[in-house]
Amino acid sequence: MVINRVVQCFIFLVLSVFVVTQVNAQDGDVRGILGFGADFGGENVVTFYKTDGGTDTIDANDGFLIYGGAEMPLEEFSVRGILGYKHASVKASNGDATMTRMLAELLAVKPVDNHRFVAGLQYQNSPEFECSVPGICVGNIQFESSIGFVLEYNYELPLPNDPSSSYLFGGRYTNSKLTVSGTSESLDASGFGLFMSFLF
Repeated sequence: MVINRVVQCFIFLVLSVFVVTQVNAQDGDVRGILGFGADFGGENVVTFYKTDGGTDTIDANDGFLIYGGAEMPLEEFSVRGILGYKHASVKASNGDATMTRMLAELLAVKPVDNHRFVAGLQYQNSPEFECSVPGICVGNIQFESSIGFVLEYNYELPLPNDPSSSYLFGGRYTNSKLTVSGTSESLDASGFGLFMSFLF
């Protein structure tokens, strides 16, 4: 299942870059974006206790994120759309646990000099938790797709030899909730993240 999601994400990213490249050929104002980051926080999903007294955990917002998409400027602000994949995992001596999800975001971007203030909606497509650790958890939990909102701050650093391309560094806050499919049980999946993007 995880491999299938990685393949889907790769296809989405390739298609995103292809579409942006084609649009750029017709309209130089539309820019592509590729990036990665890490999210943290939310309610605990699973905790592994290690023999040295430490712990490994997965919380509902945790995960390494990769994404791609496009940004189109309007009169006072820009509109950014991205597709991404988020993956979190912990490993034990007798198994592992993972949490994966596909993401889509529609964001409004307000540039002020080199600063960018961002807000918008995030769609999480069928998040899934998989665990294979005998004695702790075996099987998977499917969550319902959901919509939350995102707030971001970006600092833009243009490339010296190519002003049309730049790096974005920043942080984000995500407010969302995960509901176990077929039940009323839910987890707070809100939290913070750090990221770096390339805008071209």
